[in-house]
Amino acid sequence: KVREKDDADYDAVSGAINKLSKANYAKLSGEVMTLLAKRDGLFRLRVTTLLFDRSIRQPFFAPMLADLYRDLVKATPEASGDLSIQLQMVDVLYDTGNVTMIPSTEDPTYKDAVIAWTKQKELKRGFAVYLGELYSRGLVPQETMATYVSGILDELQETVKIPKSPVREEHVDALVRFVFAVASKVDIRAQVRALLALPRAETPNLTMKSRFSLEDSTKKFV
Repeated sequence: KVREKDDADYDAVSGAINKLSKANYAKLSGEVMTLLAKRDGLFRLRVTTLLFDRSIRQPFFAPMLADLYRDLVKATPEASGDLSIQLQMVDVLYDTGNVTMIPSTEDPTYKDAVIAWTKQKELKRGFAVYLGELYSRGLVPQETMATYVSGILDELQETVKIPKSPVREEHVDALVRFVFAVASKVDIRAQVRALLALPRAETPNLTMKSRFSLEDSTKKFV
């Protein structure tokens, strides 16, 4: 139903979201609200799911799209329930627990693996960026955000210490990207510094690239 076509109102909403900019925000967001007001709860869910997906896949526009979700919740409070569902289903919808490994260049699946790996990285980064924007607008409760961040940091703390492998290094890198994306919105400096203080011999899966990203994340919170 979410992706069902042949609905002029849904197409109009999708078009408005695609064209959204600071200059036309008031006009196009008003059009979206008008369309939502005349339709039912299922249509609202389709629209909020579209908005959620678009925000994750296009993180550059996450701040503006988070503004739209905030205004949508103000106009239709039931939409906050949609967001709760979407957050709960992120792992299922985007297969975030999967880790794609890139084979050698001689492998016939090499090109497809690179494409899948790149998409996977972008989706995970996009979700972290959007989650931070939603949180800063009061759309994600403090306890929910704390659970997300605490879980990521606990998993990171554990994964960096286990025996080294390419899959584990890539998993650590994905966790670090999440930390970096939310670091400007949530104060995680103490936990990250504690992790960085561990002897390098005890963190075999923490590459220098990930270490530098963690160091940079401690400078983002204001």
